[in-house]
Amino acid sequence: MSNLSGYIFLLLGIILGITSNGFLKSTNGFTVIGPTIFCAISIVACIFCLSKAMNIIPVGFTYATYGGLTITAVTLFGVFKYNQIPNLYGVGWNTFNYRRSNTIKHSWKNHLVKKKDYLTSYLILPFFYFYLK
Repeated sequence: MSNLSGYIFLLLGIILGITSNGFLKSTNGFTVIGPTIFCAISIVACIFCLSKAMNIIPVGFTYATYGGLTITAVTLFGVFKYNQIPNLYGVGWNTFNYRRSNTIKHSWKNHLVKKKDYLTSYLILPFFYFYLK
């Protein structure tokens, strides 16, 4: 398969992931059967497309692209469909951590430091949120 087919599978996986996660609220805790079946089928199809894309495109690029675009699109979906306001402190903290993690060079020593930084960030984040609330 060519690189183009990998990117097509990645695009389909992103669209299916956005669809599944965007309509998850309408399942009402998986008590409404129609949206529940729709979400389950679309997430299984999403994972299938991502697995096909990962056979062609590197795993890190595939998952990072899927995760970033899906999170961004689902956040916008919640804003427009459900009139939800994103938590700006959380968005700022995640942006700060993303920018900080990209400044570290990729060596084995820095890889261990990077993992420790993420662990520290996720342990501090709840305290940061409640302090600013």
